[in-house]
Amino acid sequence: MTSIKGVKKILTPFWIGVASFIILLSLFFILLTLLNSFDAALERFAFRWYFYLPITAGFGLQVGLFSFMRKSLKENNAPASALVATGSVSSGTMALCCTHYIANLIPIMAVSGVSIFFTKYEVPFLVMGIFSNVIGISFMLYYIQNYNVPVKNKLFGHIMSLNMLKVRKLVVLLSVIIVAGYFIYYSMIF
Repeated sequence: MTSIKGVKKILTPFWIGVASFIILLSLFFILLTLLNSFDAALERFAFRWYFYLPITAGFGLQVGLFSFMRKSLKENNAPASALVATGSVSSGTMALCCTHYIANLIPIMAVSGVSIFFTKYEVPFLVMGIFSNVIGISFMLYYIQNYNVPVKNKLFGHIMSLNMLKVRKLVVLLSVIIVAGYFIYYSMIF
């Protein structure tokens, strides 16, 4: 009986993460279809799919990890501060990850200078979105480890055997260096 409960505990957050991935990808297509056309949305996706898929997958993974942690903490009567901390970090990184959508919305708002800026730096913002997801995932893994959330999955257990505080610090440092470097490089070539 406990094995079924353990499987259900992992599968529910997994499907929540998958649903979040699908919803965000659908919102991308809906937004671009409303702004232009479905063909334009498909063309845009085909042009930059290697950015959009990691961003949406990272979003789904963060939502799945948050769901897993929230469910585990509630079952173990953890303090509410644990959920607030993980929720605010996860929300912040998910918001950062979606900054590339600004480039699609600004022409509607008729702010041409800002539109040119976001259009010019679309690729660096997409890179920032990917790395903000990586940072968010590292924070979620750190909080899962820090609050001693029980992990029954073997692969997940191996990942959680790492010192997530060090991993988190390394991920943040490398992400800031890579994204800043990419913005600088991009501004020099364009």
